[in-house]
Parts: sequence; structure tokens; C-alpha cells
Amino acid sequence: MSEVDERGVVTDTRSTHRAADSSPVRVFLVGAVVIVVIVAGLLVAIRSFVFPIWEANSEGVRQVATAQAQLSVAMTQEALTPAPAATPAIVVGPQVTAASTPLATAAPAPAVQATDTPAPSVAGPTPVAVASATPNNLPTPTAEQADEIALAYKNYFDARSEALLNLDPSLLDDVAAGESLAGLQRTIEENRAQGRALQTNVEHVQVFVTGFNGSDAEVADQYRDSSIFVDPVTHNPLPGQVAPASPDVAPLVSVVYHLQRIDGVWKVVSGQRYVPQDNG
Repeated sequence: MSEVDERGVVTDTRSTHRAADSSPVRVFLVGAVVIVVIVAGLLVAIRSFVFPIWEANSEGVRQVATAQAQLSVAMTQEALTPAPAATPAIVVGPQVTAASTPLATAAPAPAVQATDTPAPSVAGPTPVAVASATPNNLPTPTAEQADEIALAYKNYFDARSEALLNLDPSLLDDVAAGESLAGLQRTIEENRAQGRALQTNVEHVQVFVTGFNGSDAEVADQYRDSSIFVDPVTHNPLPGQVAPASPDVAPLVSVVYHLQRIDGVWKVVSGQRYVPQDNG
């Protein structure tokens, strides 16, 4: 539509209206584009600078939490795991002395404390009083040889303890021979006849592999002996049998054992037991 103004100029009012109508739209579109650009810029900045910080902090928190969880599990396992039983340290080299009197049985003398009943004795020779004891002059074994001999001695001591408690001499065939085996068998039969068994309770003070020569070896053992006689069925202490209150006050036993390799197996064949000589 056209109009004539006062100056006689014809004006197209439709074009003017369209231009007026399109200006707000352009402003809106431009503003929207600017806003989108600003938001996009902010997102890029956040993604580039803020997110890495958050991720690093989150990773640090996760690592701390994992470490704390692992520490808690380790402490729980340590609290629940029983402490291993102490085993005697076995070293190489001569440390004790020996005499020439053999010990037919290696069973320890039962310990009795604070009773009116005399302590029963285990069958075996009377200990020899000596100022010092010297083992046979066997060469010093290597560490590997000492380990092998020490394991054989431990197996002997464990089997002997079980045999004396259960009155079962068959447990000794694989670990003992000769005088030692015969003496332990005799002791078991005597205890069976008297209605008693020996409950071995010792604390090893020193165990040494003192010599080795082919098929012969020596082990010296010092231990605190708290063994007592018990009922062979119930394993309850017999009347008058009371173990020492602690190993510190138990009798100190010193024995040197002679081992031989028989059919490829180390076995205890004899022993020598000693008490200090009274110089007074």
C-alpha cells in the first residue's frame, strides 16, 4: 500500500512495516547466537580447567579410600591370625660337651612341683655329672647338611613325644634305631604296666648340630623340661604330678644325640645326658 506525504512523495508503507517487523527477530537471533557462543565457551572452559581438578581430587579420594580399606583388611587379618608357635633355632657348630656314657632312652625326666609325692622317674641311666662335656670330634656340617639333620631331629622329638603320650611304640620306627629305639620301647611298656603315660612339655633353649661325617651326626639340645605323668586314657595329670609354674623354673636338661643315616633316613640311635658338676 502507498501513501502520499505532504511533500508529494509516495511511500510504500508495506516495506516499512516489514523492516520494522524483522528488526526484533534479527536482534533475538543475534542475541541467541551470542548466548550460545558464551555458554559453549563456558562449557569448554569448565571441561578444560575445572573437570581435571575434580577428576584429580576424585582419584585422590578414591586412592585414599582404597588404602584405608586395604589397611583395615590387613589389620583385621593380623588380629585374627594366631601367632605361630615358637620353634627352636638350630645352628651349626659345637656348643656343648659330651661324655662317654650312653643314654638308652631320650625321654625327659618328668618335672614335679610342690607335692608330697616323690617324682616318678623315667627309665634310663643316671645322668653323668661333668664339669664340661665334649661331643665327638666330627667335622662341622655345611648349612644344607645341618638343615637336613635338624629336620630329622625335630621329627624324632615330635614322634617320641607322641609315642610316650599314646603308649604307641610303632611311631618310633621311622625316627629311631638301636639303643634309643630299644630304650623308648622299654619305657613305653613299663609306663603301660604302671598305668601312666608321659606328657612331654619342653621349651628348647639351644639346639645345635655339632658334627657330621657321612652317615654319622650329632645334635646337642638344651631344654627346660616341664613334662609330667598323666592318665593314659584321659591324659589328665596323675596324683602328685604338677608341672612347674613356668619354664624358667623347670629343670634344665642337656643331651647330645647321635644320629645315623640308615637306608637313606637319619635316625637317632643313642644319646648322652649331662648335669653340671657340683664343685662345692
